[in-house]
Amino acid sequence: MTIGDRQAWLAGAPGDPFWQAQKGFDSRHFPMARCIGRYLPEDAITLDVGANIGLVTLVLVMRCSAGHVFAVEPVPENVRYLRRNLALDEIGNLSPATQRSYLHAVAKFSRYCGRSPDRLGFDEVRAYQLHLIGEKRSWPPVDQTVCAWRFFFGVTLGRTDAVGRIVMAREPQRLPGCRRDCPNFCV
Repeated sequence: MTIGDRQAWLAGAPGDPFWQAQKGFDSRHFPMARCIGRYLPEDAITLDVGANIGLVTLVLVMRCSAGHVFAVEPVPENVRYLRRNLALDEIGNLSPATQRSYLHAVAKFSRYCGRSPDRLGFDEVRAYQLHLIGEKRSWPPVDQTVCAWRFFFGVTLGRTDAVGRIVMAREPQRLPGCRRDCPNFCV
C-alpha cells in the first residue's frame, strides 16, 4: 500500500473484508488522507478512535511526524494487528536503509532454504547462521542478519520467543596458549 510517497505495510486477519479491501490502498485516492495532509500540521496531536487495524493511524503517524497520535481500539484482535502494523511501518524509526537491509537479509535466508520465510523456524535460522559463519563472513554482517531475523520473527510474525531463541553471533575466542595453527583453537 502507498501512503503519501511512502510504501507501507499492513497486516490483518485473512477473512476480514476491511483488511481485504485495503490491499491496493493508495492514500492519494483516499479523501480522508488528502484532508489530513492538507489541514493537519506536522506537530498536531491527534486521536484515532476506533482505529481498527491502523490504516488511518498510519496516515496520521506519517503526517504528524513532529506531533503525537493516540489510537484507541476496543477489539483485542484488532489491537494486535494495530500494534503489528505500527511496528511494521514505523519500525521504531529505523531508517529506510535499515529496512531495506532487513528485507534483503530475510529474502536471502528464504532463498537459501527454498521456502517462504514465514514457513521457516529457528532450526533453519541456526543452520543458516552456521552457513554464514562457515562462509567466513565477518561478524558484523552476521549480527545484522540476526537483527533482521529477530525483527521478522518477533514483530512481523509475532513470535515473542524470537529474541531469546535467535542469538547474536560472537567471534570465537582463542584458547589460552593455543597457536593459530592448532586445530581446536576456538571455543
